[in-house]
Amino acid sequence: MHRFLLMFWAWGLWIAALAQVSDDFSDGDFTNNPVWSGDVAEFVIDNLRLRSAGPEATATLHLSTPNLRIDNAEWRFLIDLPFEPSGSNQVQVYLVSDQANLENALNGYYLEIGQTGADALRFYRQTGTTRTLLFTGSTSFAGNVRVRVKVLRNGAGQWQILSDATGGENFSAEGSSFTDNAHTSTQFLGVVCRHTSTRRDSFFFDDFYVGDEIIDTQAPTLQSLLLESANTLLLTFSEALNPGLAQNPAFYSLSPGWETPPWWK
Repeated sequence: MHRFLLMFWAWGLWIAALAQVSDDFSDGDFTNNPVWSGDVAEFVIDNLRLRSAGPEATATLHLSTPNLRIDNAEWRFLIDLPFEPSGSNQVQVYLVSDQANLENALNGYYLEIGQTGADALRFYRQTGTTRTLLFTGSTSFAGNVRVRVKVLRNGAGQWQILSDATGGENFSAEGSSFTDNAHTSTQFLGVVCRHTSTRRDSFFFDDFYVGDEIIDTQAPTLQSLLLESANTLLLTFSEALNPGLAQNPAFYSLSPGWETPPWWK
């Protein structure tokens, strides 16, 4: 009986561990806690970030790590490409996959950066070897790309994609939410890098997270106030504000003497 309880407890810990993924590579390792597998010889940790280190040729590389979370989940990660992506130098981040090898046939969903012409975040469904474009983000990337991405999916299969094109955490929606329920389970997440010889070591990744949605409960704070002119004040806050609320005069007052700034009356 005690052995059964111990085995059940250990199984529960294993399931709990797989229910959330978090890796910022601060331990200088990607083969433990969590374990990434695939083309491990073609990646390195560089300044506490995951970086490609492919062959001096055109090649495709991948890494994946176990993940069972898909319903009511948030995915978050940083992509840093110090070059202009293209159809020959592109990255795919698989949020959902039923296979560890992300270069073969699989069932899942992924985000891609790297197209001919203007680059954008594109979201695909993959079924076997068939790839279907479901969503194209509103941000157009020109030149180098450093973007932090946040993806939400609820239990009904509704997806929402957000990003911060500066690499920070002031996320804005890339477009309207959409629903796709073709695949409702997952076993892995990971990255695929397609590169030419000149970009073999130029794909950087960091701060992978999959788990419950991270709710920002800390209100922005006023960091500075500058009098630019007789009727203009420049306010700097600790994070981006909701544009609709930030432009509402009812949320501002001057003292002493005015309930609201006189130029808004």
